[in-house]
Amino acid sequence: MATTAVIVAIVVAVAAAAVSAYAAYEQGQTQQKIGKFNAKVAENAALARRQAAAADAQNKKEQFAAIMASSRAGAGASGIITGEGSSLLIEMADAENAKLNEARIIHSGEVGAQQHEQEAIIQRYMGNAAARRGYIQAGARLLSGAASATSIYAGR
Repeated sequence: MATTAVIVAIVVAVAAAAVSAYAAYEQGQTQQKIGKFNAKVAENAALARRQAAAADAQNKKEQFAAIMASSRAGAGASGIITGEGSSLLIEMADAENAKLNEARIIHSGEVGAQQHEQEAIIQRYMGNAAARRGYIQAGARLLSGAASATSIYAGR
């Protein structure tokens, strides 16, 4: 009768260790999946940031072109000769400022995108670390269960 109780105790200890190990493994796998998902979200945000910056820069470029066309038309209507002298220098300075503004918009978008990409790297790393932790915890719980079973068997 005592042998049956020992066998049952050993089976229960081994089963508990196996369930606990599987739970640790699954928790690590789940955290890894969450990390991968979060990384993908961050990568998509980086892409969206770049696309938004490109669209903003294009809009500014088109706005500047419209303003310059209107300015040239107004100057021409008032008898000012465009494309030479002071008006040319003003157009060149305005064009240079417009290009600088486009570059600032693109740069700002790139900086934001790189921040999202760094977040993706961190999320992926954290997910992988969680998976490794799950493996280690699963192994430790199996060993602990084996030690408990051995202790029960030795103490019979």
